[in-house]
Amino acid sequence: ALVGAAYAKRQVIVSPPPVTPSPPPPPPPGASPAPAPVTFATPGFLWSVVIPGYTQASFGAAQQAQLCEDLIDKPVQPIAIEQCQISSIATYNGTNVEVSGYTFWGWTQVPNAFQLQVATALRDYAVTSLTNNATAIFAKNFPGTFPNCACNGIDQVTQSGALPFVYRNLTSVPASVAGPAQCGARLTYDTAAPSAILNQVGVDSSAANLGKFCSPNGVNGGVVGTPGAGTCVQYGVLARVPSSITPATVSVNPNGGTGSIVDGQITITGGSGYTTAPTVTISAPSPTAVTQPSLQVDSSTLRLLSTSFVSPNGPYSTVPSAAFDTAGPTCISDKTVTNPDVKCTGAEFEFSNGAGKILKGPRCTDNLVVGLDGSMIDAFSLPAVGGGTFDIKSGANNVFCSGTPRVIVSQTGLQSANTATGVVTLSGSGVAGFVLTNPGSGYVQGLTPTVTVAAPVNNDVGKLCSSAPIAGISSDIQYATPTPISADGDCQPLGKDTRTNNACSVPSVVGGRTVWNKLGVQTCNTVSSFKAQPNSQTTSTCLVLAQTFEASVLPPPPPSPAPSPAPKPAPSPTPTPAPAPSPPAPLVCSYRGIYEIIPLYAPCNRYRIASGTDSDCDYNLVTLRTAGQVGQGKIARLHWEFATIAEDGLSVPTNVLARARRGCTNRFLAAPSDPTTLKTGGSSWKWQFVPFPGSSSCEEVNVISQNRLSTTAFLQVPNTCDRFRYNATDGGRQRFRL
Repeated sequence: ALVGAAYAKRQVIVSPPPVTPSPPPPPPPGASPAPAPVTFATPGFLWSVVIPGYTQASFGAAQQAQLCEDLIDKPVQPIAIEQCQISSIATYNGTNVEVSGYTFWGWTQVPNAFQLQVATALRDYAVTSLTNNATAIFAKNFPGTFPNCACNGIDQVTQSGALPFVYRNLTSVPASVAGPAQCGARLTYDTAAPSAILNQVGVDSSAANLGKFCSPNGVNGGVVGTPGAGTCVQYGVLARVPSSITPATVSVNPNGGTGSIVDGQITITGGSGYTTAPTVTISAPSPTAVTQPSLQVDSSTLRLLSTSFVSPNGPYSTVPSAAFDTAGPTCISDKTVTNPDVKCTGAEFEFSNGAGKILKGPRCTDNLVVGLDGSMIDAFSLPAVGGGTFDIKSGANNVFCSGTPRVIVSQTGLQSANTATGVVTLSGSGVAGFVLTNPGSGYVQGLTPTVTVAAPVNNDVGKLCSSAPIAGISSDIQYATPTPISADGDCQPLGKDTRTNNACSVPSVVGGRTVWNKLGVQTCNTVSSFKAQPNSQTTSTCLVLAQTFEASVLPPPPPSPAPSPAPKPAPSPTPTPAPAPSPPAPLVCSYRGIYEIIPLYAPCNRYRIASGTDSDCDYNLVTLRTAGQVGQGKIARLHWEFATIAEDGLSVPTNVLARARRGCTNRFLAAPSDPTTLKTGGSSWKWQFVPFPGSSSCEEVNVISQNRLSTTAFLQVPNTCDRFRYNATDGGRQRFRL
């Protein structure tokens, strides 16, 4: 069961939690401890509406229940219970009543991420509807209702953004201002009005209150003062390692042919904030043996076309051997070729190239010579007549082979892997240079080793900071370097937690001097109003605001052990029953692309849902058509594009685009108030695609209008196949195939 919910986002102020009763007696020996509740964030929204024709006295329990009934959607959410709480009722302008409260999703068990995603989408839709269409939502029971877009009877607050921030607590708000809507305060300001983040909570510099927090209304353990005025100095918390503290810069060149790191190959300089030389780490080498070279032979002339080795490889300490495999096809150097590229020295050999030509010459059987430069990249070499070496290059003009030859290369002679090391020298707080202490071995030529240098060590995060630090405050709690305060800089402002009346920040100031909460998030406030004010970045113009609430759900208690029965005579053995089959895994469906939407059952299953085209954007009716009726050239009328996911009877609401109307403003599938028609409309129209109960296929679904959840939302096609209808639940005609 839901055991608690509290505001958990910026601008939210809650009453203190109820008094905790005395703890229950401990469980008897051997009993399992009570399970701890699971706490998680759940979506909801705050609201404030003005209802004509009522006063504070006449808007009673029945009216309050009906208002909540009108506010709550009714989607299929198996484990969700949408909660509505009215927090205040106040007479508004004599003949109206202003009702404020909040709505959120409660749960009977811990929801998964998908269920929370669906609830968030439903919440966002409710906020949009209540902000833009409140009159229609309440037309039946509370005609003329509108969201409260005034603030204590004032349509605009004109207080200068340059003035210090002033908190307005619930107890000091005039009675005509209801519930959580606290007027006369300001929202988070842009950079043109920095006082909104600088003037929340500061630190006092006076001898009597040195180091205490100061703020306009005071926080626990603090004094009253306005940051930036008198002895109350603007302060924040050091939220990260200061940007003035930077790691050194590393530059590395590729390895040469020696197999070792050489002086000048690694350069490390710069950085700031070092008090001791940082550790330098050089990646370990990976000596790589050369693999068998790949050779190709022209299929018609049998001329050797190319030879190559896998690169890079090595490095080598001794020369590996490489030779033709004499058991395989034979290669010769044809001495009849004018100006031959290659001269082999083996015994004479001849063979036919298959085209009637006899190829003759000395066999290429001598060992191949490999250089000690640590690589075998270009080709292999053969001994030349009279000594020396030459290469069999790609396309040598006189080397012919009786088939594709094979070269055997030894796998010996690799250098051992020995990791290089080095140290840096400091100059002031920066790195002056790098000194190689061990060159290592086994580094492959042409590759670049990875070199890292440790960042400066800094223990100042979480200390108080200011552009004008106060002399006399211990360095244990204060960062002594002047640092400007900004919302996303190194030194970030302190706020006031309006629930606990403590100063708040992220991180918490050392010693737990502040509550861990970032300014502008949850109850760490700069403001107490939802009204858009001058210089404000908010887009909410009325008192309907999406929020996140904190919910807790108790897991089911473990079953009590059954008492041991009295011993009985042993019964005759019976066969062990087969274990019950595991329940099927829930169907999880993902949709992304272009689909036809087809009634599932005959006789309507030969039709598709069809749109008009963007050649006539004024015609926005959606009809049932066969592929033949729309014609080959307009088959896109049957195509609908959307992306969503569905699981466990839930789906994320999505727009459904008519592909044939992409050039029109009204191009999305829409469910108008006339229950016999479908149309195309704007992007506010959304749909759910959910496999119907018992379906084992993602292609067979209910099509549910998100905009009709409060009445009948399940789209259906009667068996006359000439119109559309809506039903409150799944049935037979409410099923489609994608």
